[in-house]
Amino acid sequence: MKQRISLKEATRAMYVDFEGVMDAAPVLLGAFWVDDAQDEHFVQYVFDQTLESAARAKSIDDDGACVYVGSLHEALAELCETAEQEDRLLVEWSVREEDAVREAHVDGRLQRCFSERVRNALPIARRWKNRLHPGFVFPRDKRGKSNTLRNFMSFTGMPVPSYLAPAASRIREVTRQIEKRGSYDAITPVAKAKWTKLLNHNEWDCRGTRHVLIAACDI
Repeated sequence: MKQRISLKEATRAMYVDFEGVMDAAPVLLGAFWVDDAQDEHFVQYVFDQTLESAARAKSIDDDGACVYVGSLHEALAELCETAEQEDRLLVEWSVREEDAVREAHVDGRLQRCFSERVRNALPIARRWKNRLHPGFVFPRDKRGKSNTLRNFMSFTGMPVPSYLAPAASRIREVTRQIEKRGSYDAITPVAKAKWTKLLNHNEWDCRGTRHVLIAACDI
């Protein structure tokens, strides 16, 4: 049942995407949604202490979208409050977000809110593609995966920015330099560019998931 979603629900949903390093807790949660007045909202909750200065350098007050919070719990509390008050679903591209929330051991109320409202866009998009375009074969990426968000974005006519590269190496480098140099202001221009590209990547993952799911539901 949780793999079903209407076009109206897809249009109103909040699209979420974690960024982090494999086998470690995520450091950032992006959320994108369009309200009923058609105004766009995008926020990036950063909850890794080492990246606090990087988050503040790209804060909403400085024309960015970052908000530094003390924990993933705080980020989820804000997200779930909006979802509940405005009756919006939460949409992920795969089960990664569900896994991260479960492994974070947040309190029961937030766990239930996220679990009850979250929907996985991938099986919906895959089912849509296989039903209407069964003969079309996606190219495989370096990991051998074909049903990637990048492929679905391109398939549904959404441009795919060149900076949509794996985020882990960028997170490692920015974190390493901040730990070595003391703050975001002190890291190299190359490392700052990696942080900017990571944030852009996160935003496009959220926007791309929305674009794909609406296309898959608009039939």
